[in-house]
Amino acid sequence: MDVPENCHIMKSKKILLYVAYSIGMFLAALSFAMMILMLFDPDVQVSLKKFLVYGAALGFGWVILLLEAMFKPFKRRFILIITLIALLFTIFTSIIVHRQEPFQMWYYWFSMIIPSVVAFFYLFVFFYSKPSAEESAEQVTEPEPPVETGTAGGTAEGKEQ
Repeated sequence: MDVPENCHIMKSKKILLYVAYSIGMFLAALSFAMMILMLFDPDVQVSLKKFLVYGAALGFGWVILLLEAMFKPFKRRFILIITLIALLFTIFTSIIVHRQEPFQMWYYWFSMIIPSVVAFFYLFVFFYSKPSAEESAEQVTEPEPPVETGTAGGTAEGKEQ
């Protein structure tokens, strides 16, 4: 049984999309969990807790968005670009907020380096997973269920045909 090379390429694209969505879900779930934990920390200011609730809700929503994208990965590749924009926003915000503080290596890795690597990975996966001219739309989209011809229930109109 010969499997066309196109099939292997489509599988690799689909796997890369799943990996990208999974990384995004992990990072969003991690930020959601951290914000929820910070809500119960007595040292956190009350004014900051309101923003933590908003951030936790956004993180949870992002997990759901990426989970939903896994069901139709090719049709919903644009979510990677939206996530890329959110990651870049996170990087630039952390640079602006912490520019006066002394350099801390652990914070640098978690707030700038890791999101930058993930952002470049998302950009690569977005353009790599674009269907080529040889890959038809039928391979990218899920097959439609067969449409039954004829009438249901044996009506008089169906008998005349």
